[in-house]
Amino acid sequence: MTEAGKMPVANSGGMMEFSEKEAREFFAELTFGEHHFLSEPRPFGYGGWIMTYKRDMATFDFDELTRLVFLAHDHCIRAQVMTGGPRGLRIAIWKREREGGIARRHPTLDQAMEKWRKLHPVTAAGNAL
Repeated sequence: MTEAGKMPVANSGGMMEFSEKEAREFFAELTFGEHHFLSEPRPFGYGGWIMTYKRDMATFDFDELTRLVFLAHDHCIRAQVMTGGPRGLRIAIWKREREGGIARRHPTLDQAMEKWRKLHPVTAAGNAL
């Protein structure tokens, strides 16, 4: 870790910084405030941060899964959901750029949807199944 709680992140132009403050802000937005943290964010892997998240995740009602995906695309953050022990999850995050190779970039939500619709067209009724 570098000074001031910042983790280096590799990119095409050298090193970007992903600070603990930035990670905490992302996790706070996901959980509706730091007072909902079940663990403190801690450094993870090369340039990432990880936090325990012991909640169910869904796409609509109790929409934590959708919120995680939308936040990640809005903030240019790669998010990964992992097992975290019995009845628990862990969420790891890494800062990315909008351009670059697959391991360095993260698309906007619009870019991701455009790619999704090309690969998974929806019928006129709005139902692909």
